[in-house]
Amino acid sequence: MIEPLVSILIPTFDRKALLLETLKSVWRDEDFSYEIIVGDNSSADGTVEMCTEFFRQTPPIGMVHAAVLQQSSNIGMVKNWNALLESAHGKYVRLLCDDDLLLDGALAREISALEKNPEAAICSSARLELENRFFILPNETRKEFAEVKRFSTEDKKLHGAEALAAMIHGENIFGSPSAVLFRRNALASFSEKFQYATDWAAWLEICEKYGAILLSEPGCWFRLHEGNLTSRFVWAGVDIEEVFALRWKALRFLEKKSGIQLSQERKYLALALWLKLTRRAAKLLFAGKFEKFFPTLKRVILAIAQEK
Repeated sequence: MIEPLVSILIPTFDRKALLLETLKSVWRDEDFSYEIIVGDNSSADGTVEMCTEFFRQTPPIGMVHAAVLQQSSNIGMVKNWNALLESAHGKYVRLLCDDDLLLDGALAREISALEKNPEAAICSSARLELENRFFILPNETRKEFAEVKRFSTEDKKLHGAEALAAMIHGENIFGSPSAVLFRRNALASFSEKFQYATDWAAWLEICEKYGAILLSEPGCWFRLHEGNLTSRFVWAGVDIEEVFALRWKALRFLEKKSGIQLSQERKYLALALWLKLTRRAAKLLFAGKFEKFFPTLKRVILAIAQEK
């Protein structure tokens, strides 16, 4: 097998129809070599059969390998991601969610950015977010209803410390995994300590050693729907708890690197978390779902007190 430059890894579970759309979005001629590996987490809806039939087509230019990595039982999201990562042959990796779509030209732009900047190991493009019901529309019409999510209106190169600081102050500046291309040798595995913020943990780990590039041009469609994996953790507040832990981890890393305790940063982070906790608590109380959130609220309050 010819070694691919890029490995497109697509984890999936019982989403045959959405996965087919995702596969169609990556099955295109490219000027570089790439492989597609679908990680099926023991689906029962005919996913493997669909992929096998799809891969029988004449491969597009550049595509050197297509396969399904099938699990005999459901091993969980993160272990499935790691099984895919271990099977990747490319210099670069794109972990593309099975309900998202890759945009034409995205990989070429991101590869070019990383090739020109060897000190960087992660490149993220902006993304187009849209509710699932609008995906029946033609592509150009669909864009009129989409929200563009980006860190900056201009392309940016960041030192690792700058990227960490940006993530302490704001949200995940890299976006969803579907928007990110990273060097395979920069990440050994995804951490199994997290359910919601698995990608956050990976991007922070990479930025502790390498720089980052943020591109303003959209690179993927992000589909909003109730079946999103991450949305399942929001009601229980898992997102706040895990992101809190990672943002504080990044802060401690910067303090250790600089040799200075960043008192103002600590105050800012504590205040931001209090505000988020208060808003979420009010929202869940109104929705009658506060009971699920209470254990998380208690743990985060204790953690904030310890960190301060």
